[in-house]
Amino acid sequence: ETGRSPKMTTMRIQGVRTGLRVTAFVLAHGVGGGLWRSSAFEMRPARVHRIRSASDPARLRKGIAELLREVSPACVRDRGCFSLALSPDVVADLLADAHAPFEGCDTASWRVFITDQEYVEGEEARGNEGGEAKGKEKKKPSLAEILTGACRIPEDRIHLLDQSSRDAEDAAARYSREITKLVPGAIDPEFDVVVLRLHRGGRVCGLEPGSGEALNKDVLVLASGARVSFATPLLDAAKRIGVVVMEEREGKQLEAEFDGPDPKRPLSQVSCVPEIFWFNLDKTAE
Repeated sequence: ETGRSPKMTTMRIQGVRTGLRVTAFVLAHGVGGGLWRSSAFEMRPARVHRIRSASDPARLRKGIAELLREVSPACVRDRGCFSLALSPDVVADLLADAHAPFEGCDTASWRVFITDQEYVEGEEARGNEGGEAKGKEKKKPSLAEILTGACRIPEDRIHLLDQSSRDAEDAAARYSREITKLVPGAIDPEFDVVVLRLHRGGRVCGLEPGSGEALNKDVLVLASGARVSFATPLLDAAKRIGVVVMEEREGKQLEAEFDGPDPKRPLSQVSCVPEIFWFNLDKTAE
C-alpha cells in the first residue's frame, strides 16, 4: 500500500535435498493492485568444500583414515552402523599398503560397499583383484583381502558384487537391493561417507563424462557392459563425499567438478551432498 514499506516474508523449507525451482506469486491491494508473478528461480542446499592437501599418497591415506575415524563413532551411536562406500582405486592404490588405518574404530559395526566393480561370469566374488601379475611378480591382493587384512575390517561387514548373478544387469539389481536393505535412509539409502577417485578428464565411479550412465537418474546401481557402478542418485543421497585427486589442482578447479558450468561431468549431477572432502595431492603441502 502507498506510504508503507514492503514487508519481507521469510520461509523455511525443510526436507528438500535436491533443490527447488520456485515461482513467487504476490497479491497486491489498493490502486494498481492485482496478482504479480516473479520469474522462476532456483534454490539449492548450501554446500561446503573442505580441502585436505597432502604431499604424498601416504599422507592422503592418513587424511582419509582421519575422516572415517572422526565421523564413524557418531554414526554407529545414532544409526547403529557406519555405512561406507569406497572406490576400488582408493582401496587398491592407497589402502593396500596401510597398517591398521582404522585402529580404534568399531569396524564390526561398519557396512562397506564398493562403488564400481566388474562382473565376471561364472566366477566367485574376487573383489576386482586385477588378476595375477605376469612372470614371477607377486599376485595382486583382492579388494576383500586388502579390507580384511591391511584394514582389519571383518569379512562379514564387506559387501561385494554377487558374481553368481545371471549377468551384469542382474548383479546390479541384486547389489541395489542389498544396499537398500542394509544402508538406512529417508528415501534412498544414505551412505555416511562415500570415498571416490577422480580421474583426469572427469571420470569417477566408473562413469564417463557425457555418457548415458553418468546422466542416468532412474536407478541406484547400473550396469554398463561388465562394469557395475553406483549411479548418481546414490551418490547424491550420501551425507558426505570424499574425493581423491592424485594430480595437483587448485581449489577452484576441484570445486568446479561439482559446481562448475559443465553439466556433462558426473559429479555435476550430485547437487545435494552438504559436505565434500577433497584429498588432493600437492607436493608443496606440509
